[in-house]
Amino acid sequence: MSKYVYILLLPLLLWSCEAEFSPNAEWREVPSVFCLLDQDDTVSYVRVQKCYLGNDDLKSYATIFDSTNYAEGDISVHLLAWRSEDEMNSPDAVPVRTLVFDYAMLSDKTEGIFSSPMQPVYKHRNEDGDLDTAFIYQLVVAKAATGEVLASATTSLVGDAPREPWLTSPNPVSSRLGFHRNRSCQLTWLPFARGRRYQATVRYHYRCRYQRPDSLRHIDMSLPVLAASSNDAAVSTSLAMSTFLANVETSLHGDTATKLYVDTAVIFLSVCNEPLHAYLNSIELMNSSLDQEYAAYSNIEGGVGIFAARRTALRDTVLADNSDVRPYGLHFLLEQLDVGFGR
Repeated sequence: MSKYVYILLLPLLLWSCEAEFSPNAEWREVPSVFCLLDQDDTVSYVRVQKCYLGNDDLKSYATIFDSTNYAEGDISVHLLAWRSEDEMNSPDAVPVRTLVFDYAMLSDKTEGIFSSPMQPVYKHRNEDGDLDTAFIYQLVVAKAATGEVLASATTSLVGDAPREPWLTSPNPVSSRLGFHRNRSCQLTWLPFARGRRYQATVRYHYRCRYQRPDSLRHIDMSLPVLAASSNDAAVSTSLAMSTFLANVETSLHGDTATKLYVDTAVIFLSVCNEPLHAYLNSIELMNSSLDQEYAAYSNIEGGVGIFAARRTALRDTVLADNSDVRPYGLHFLLEQLDVGFGR
């Protein structure tokens, strides 16, 4: 699990533990559940924590491992695959697949409000057919001893673009990541079946000539987040030449090693479905507003949290701009940055 999973979970847990309970209400067990399915992953993870009550500063309890974490064997975590919502809601139906998640302990959680570095998760190693874009997935968290369901939620995978390659501009076969027109480069891709939120990243490659090993190096440039739907014919954004050059200059500031151009670049694409888009929007609203009424979006029945889908391994390699003609050729402009190109 990446550090971004922890960052996303943090505001959710703080809200759920502070706002979900009343000191005078009857106590009930409310788990906080976080799971993102990626159809390209070989392993899927579910994070389940306990919400808690206390008379002192609520954040002080978060540092105690037993306050927020279920012990091994306390709960079971399953993922059920269904062909349709009607089948899922039928009392006599049997899921197409049942994915069992095993208790595992990670030891790399960064230090913060919650106990660290140990962090329990529930993991499943995906086999062929486990994550199928035709299925609806139901996450079920239950008491291991009694089978009582504590929390559940449903989601569908992001799915695929209508055809390959999903990147249409620049075309991976016939065009370049160029800045010749309007001094900007347009990136265009096909929408994914249940894609709602997109972010593209451009990776520009170079080599250092006299350093050993003469390894391939890169600079990543993330473009703004875009909201779109599968009804859109295409999704587009652009990278201005000025932004590109500023990123290169900032990334290589003070590095005067002689560098070689590598005339290929990689376009990465991250995409998520509607539930995760709604959750991220709610976090952005909470962070940007002083209004205490805003709360984190949750689609967990019986608990709080988020069960959604994303894709983060989408990538395509394209030819890069190789123009060195003054005054706007990319190679010429890179040489003017005084970071080692063209020497």
